[in-house]
Amino acid sequence: MHTINHLEQADYWLSDPNLHALVEQGFCIIENACPAALFEALMQESMQLQAEFQQAKIAQGGLNQAIRGDTTRWLQPEDSAGKRYLALLEKLGSNLNQQLYSGIRRVEAHYAAYAVGDFYKLHRDNPVSNDFHITNRLHATTLTQQQSRVISTVFYLNPVWQPGWHGELHLQDNQQQWHNILPMPNRLVIFQSNLLHEVCPATHERRSIAGWLRRDELLF
Repeated sequence: MHTINHLEQADYWLSDPNLHALVEQGFCIIENACPAALFEALMQESMQLQAEFQQAKIAQGGLNQAIRGDTTRWLQPEDSAGKRYLALLEKLGSNLNQQLYSGIRRVEAHYAAYAVGDFYKLHRDNPVSNDFHITNRLHATTLTQQQSRVISTVFYLNPVWQPGWHGELHLQDNQQQWHNILPMPNRLVIFQSNLLHEVCPATHERRSIAGWLRRDELLF
């Protein structure tokens, strides 16, 4: 059973300034996104599950370390900490549906680990136009795996981070302005899935949870 305070974090994520930034700029940044105990539990679980991490694939389904070098492991409902984070994403999706009619039907997320020097080159999580707040003009059954992504999230699991370590999320907003977002501890970035972005190399290991809020239904 999730506590009320735990799920209320997703309400804080969509405060009026954050919601305005998400709609107008295309992204928002939330500091201290999770309660300290959950943040610690997610960090520990990510490290404990390291043996289950696999080399990440690109959108076309293949391995290409010239494009991305991270390893990942999908969050599962039986994960002690991961299931609580998935519940937060589900609450975020519900809030977006209530406020912006976003048509979000499900969420997914994976732990990610970037070793020193690893990167993920410039890409879009959803390469098509993404008017996420006017939605349901598209039928979920017609969407491809990428086209069904509405909102992307990155939650940073690093216990400490220094600016000189790099590893920034390099993100272009709706006004074609570029932003460099450091992977600071307990920081969450929420952005529209059609925005161009990349993960820059770091001088220290960089851990995170990447998540997506989607318009399609789980078929299996």
